[in-house]
Amino acid sequence: DVAEVEFYGNPGKIEAPAFGVQEATGSFDGEVADNLFDGDENTKWCFDSTAFTEPYVIWNVENALNVTGYEIVTANDNADYTGRNPGAWTLSGSADGENWTVISDVAADTVLQDVNFTPFTFAADAAGEYSWFKYEIKNVVGGGVCQISGLNLLTGDVTPSAAPVEEAPVEEVVEEAPVEEAPVE
Repeated sequence: DVAEVEFYGNPGKIEAPAFGVQEATGSFDGEVADNLFDGDENTKWCFDSTAFTEPYVIWNVENALNVTGYEIVTANDNADYTGRNPGAWTLSGSADGENWTVISDVAADTVLQDVNFTPFTFAADAAGEYSWFKYEIKNVVGGGVCQISGLNLLTGDVTPSAAPVEEAPVEEVVEEAPVEEAPVE
């Protein structure tokens, strides 16, 4: 039974795959990879990254998409349990589910933050038309548990999220007491 590709608000944002997840590494009970594509930010894919060499999910869509970017949505408790974001990953596309082209390769992410339910947008390094997709996580910021609430493919114009700008520390200005000059005699 083939589901329809669902669009939520933004016609260039595909939040649900037509056929669904074809293959994925394990997860904690009920926090499966299918949750990435259900359009519900309250569900998530959550797993212990130390149990797998490179955790991944493979899914396909009914009609090929010209993917120009993607969005990763942080999960429900990233602010409380920091370090659960992916730190490095590869998103690949394929026409046949066998021969893969890297769409995006992130070696050391600085964009994802330890915040809840927040989408972060990434532009494709190699935009192209694909019907199969593979998202492989190469490492997790904290080295253990990883969690993502959503993984949305984007078509059309993409404006990537920027890494936060670190503010320079504010130097405290200490006013010195005026120096009193000794009276001249």
